[in-house]
Amino acid sequence: MATNQSGVAHATGVGWSAKAKQEYQGLRKAEGGERAKGGIGSINADDGNERKTSTGENEMSKEVYIKNAGEAASLLQETCHGLACASGWWKDLKTGEDMRGKRNVGELLCLIHSEISEAMEGHRKGLMDDKLPHRTMLEVELADAVIRIMDMAGGYDLDIGGAIAEKLLFNQSRADHKPENRKAEGGKAY
Repeated sequence: MATNQSGVAHATGVGWSAKAKQEYQGLRKAEGGERAKGGIGSINADDGNERKTSTGENEMSKEVYIKNAGEAASLLQETCHGLACASGWWKDLKTGEDMRGKRNVGELLCLIHSEISEAMEGHRKGLMDDKLPHRTMLEVELADAVIRIMDMAGGYDLDIGGAIAEKLLFNQSRADHKPENRKAEGGKAY
């Protein structure tokens, strides 16, 4: 495992080991580097502190998972944008001008939308991806959309990691996201 400038662990190389995947997903304790047990689905503490489950395993708070998710998103943004820059996507092909902050936002958003549309089509038809045939078209096209989002965010110096962390935290307090309110008359069905 390697770390970026802020000490966030990330995988190097093409293949992800189970350990690397866990580190990337932020499934590690805030102190000591041990990974939490149970994953995000087992979180039910709202106090921001780590605690023991009924089986004695360590459990991380929602806030720690959310902070780690924001850090992972920032790393992903840095990676996606860095690779796009290295491939020349942020240089004007004729003049060589640096296009960071200058590319057409509408065009970039439409490219993101095109990946979502391709994901929908792949799912609708039950297709495997043509470039990564061991994966479904749905997952590959969603990955492409995330890559494009993170690249665009890097090109416009947006703090997507911070926004994700803040939005995840905010959504925890939204009444319209609670199951009882979603079940109620006029609640969000999806």
